[in-house]
Amino acid sequence: MSSAPHERTRALLAAFAGAALVLFGASLADVFARHGWTASWYVERDGERLEMARSTEHRVVFPNEQRALARYIQRWDYARFGMPSSLPEIDATLRARLHVPEGGRVLGVRSPDTTRIEVDGRAYDERTTVPAGWHRVDVEWQARVRPQNALELQWGPSPATLEAVPRDALVPLEGSWPPLRVWLWLLSSIAALVVGWQCARIATSLGTVRAQRIGVLATAAILALGVGFRLFDYDVMPDFRENDDERFAIWNGYSLLEDGTTRGLTLWWQDYLAAGQGEIERPQYFDRNYHVVTPYFEHPPLLHALVGVAGHLGGARDHLEVPLAHARLVPILLCAITILLIVALGRRLDPRGPAPWLGALLWAALPWIAMQTRVVKEEALVAPLGIGMALAFVIWRERRRTKWLVLAAVLAGLAPLAKVTGVAFVLALMILVASEGRPRDFGVALLASLLTLSLLFVFGAVVDWDSFLFTQRLQSGRPVHWNIFLRFFDSPLINHSVIGRGWLLFLWLATMAGLAKRGRRDVAVIAVPLICYLAAIALGSGTWTFGWYVTPLLPFLCVAAGRFLADLWRAPDLWRGALFVFVLVFYSLNFVLDPEVAKDAANWTDIRRVITVALALSLAPFGLVQAFGNSAVGPLVRSWARSAVALGLAVVVVLGGLFVVRYETNALTYRDFDRDRYFDR
Repeated sequence: MSSAPHERTRALLAAFAGAALVLFGASLADVFARHGWTASWYVERDGERLEMARSTEHRVVFPNEQRALARYIQRWDYARFGMPSSLPEIDATLRARLHVPEGGRVLGVRSPDTTRIEVDGRAYDERTTVPAGWHRVDVEWQARVRPQNALELQWGPSPATLEAVPRDALVPLEGSWPPLRVWLWLLSSIAALVVGWQCARIATSLGTVRAQRIGVLATAAILALGVGFRLFDYDVMPDFRENDDERFAIWNGYSLLEDGTTRGLTLWWQDYLAAGQGEIERPQYFDRNYHVVTPYFEHPPLLHALVGVAGHLGGARDHLEVPLAHARLVPILLCAITILLIVALGRRLDPRGPAPWLGALLWAALPWIAMQTRVVKEEALVAPLGIGMALAFVIWRERRRTKWLVLAAVLAGLAPLAKVTGVAFVLALMILVASEGRPRDFGVALLASLLTLSLLFVFGAVVDWDSFLFTQRLQSGRPVHWNIFLRFFDSPLINHSVIGRGWLLFLWLATMAGLAKRGRRDVAVIAVPLICYLAAIALGSGTWTFGWYVTPLLPFLCVAAGRFLADLWRAPDLWRGALFVFVLVFYSLNFVLDPEVAKDAANWTDIRRVITVALALSLAPFGLVQAFGNSAVGPLVRSWARSAVALGLAVVVVLGGLFVVRYETNALTYRDFDRDRYFDR
């Protein structure tokens, strides 16, 4: 009886702590949402300047053309302005209320383009001091689209001492409580109640129930993190010009749902014409002309159909009008599902400990994965189908219920309906089921997967069988060589930019170390799909390798790497600690420095000092636990080493977030970073 008041107190404190943490995060987000510009984007038609779109820009500096151009491309009003034949020129008015501190300030704009400032409705003379207090500021910005575009409002005591106006001095003109902030606080309040309630339940529960509730909370947090990383600027970066494949996925999916037509971009249009296969059209899309073939079979339609649904729900009237801002929500949703599947599979393979959530954290927070998996590509669907197949197989193996085996087979059979290389998961499942030594089960899995896979051929036969066969033969002519397999171990890309080597290497090395202590059957669940799919994409892609090809491998690597991190936490040692520090943490620290700063000889001494100190502090805990882990101070040094693991993961997550937030400039600053000879020696 006496423990009841203490239990209630503990529950209340836990609820308060959880809710306070959520509300603290919301307050930080509110600070971001409170400031910025109201931006109007204009086009000229028949000599008249017309507002095309309006946005709230919470980042007050435009470092290049990326964000401004995306406002036009993703919000273009096709009904009013039709399809333009070139990229629109930037013509914007940025409006805000500016708080000038005591003493007043002189204003200016840093930009290579045409700009003009108005203060309180009057043209501003850049030699005039604006008095302290609140003022309305309008900045007119006209520019041709080019990488050098930039705009930054500046102020200072005199024209010779100008510096950037801090973001918190600007409030969007259209109200101090924009809709974003209303939704922010509404959703945050609901989240605070849910998290507080869950924390109270955790505080008053014991054993397995407590662990389960902590797992639910951790899953929700990682899910929010992963979705947040992918949603930030998702309509801006990667740039829409990087990957034309996104357009064929959108156009094909929209057309399929609209009238059953299959159409998509092709590089082999001359082969189609020479063979008399299909019809070739050349649609205009802003400044680009494409060769589009109908019927289109170069990629299966399953992911395209999902994107087509997004296009129709977004209100597009034609396949050319579907913006990436709508289509990219599909891969982001599929990434969220993949997080849940990684946790679920991890819990089946490692029912105790943090391994499932650590693996999901890697998928959620590694910035190279986050940037690539927001792109509209077939692998976005192949990945959850592959990891879902493995999960269903493991459940069947535990319960021996045929429905789970059939589900695994259907998921494997659906993978090649998203991309032909997904057939590797059918092969992987057959190997896994055969290893269980039950011929009847093998037959059931084979039949279910082949029946599902046959839908691809039914699709080809219904639309145009001759064109379907012709296209499959056309796709098999890519060049290959013996090194095509190696690139998937250490040459990741974001679309076409080679970046992320340390992150991918860590996943592979940690997978190998994490699998070392597993039983043969559990190793097979990870290794067999990995090997089968690796062989399929290496041989299938040949020398035409792009960033999205490796995506279906990554959930399996994350599951196994999560086991490695859990082992490191449970029993830290120097070997695993060094792998964690050298490959994962130190590679992430590359993106703290601009490459040109690192190359400047004047900075070498300072950089050496920083790296030396970081090396000593990072490895010291693991060295001490290796030396004294079994002595009287063992518990102390193990705690220190675990703190180093937690800190290292925090560094990776925080730097990953900064990389994502800054990707509109990082895309150029770190382009092909892993091919830069200075850093590759």
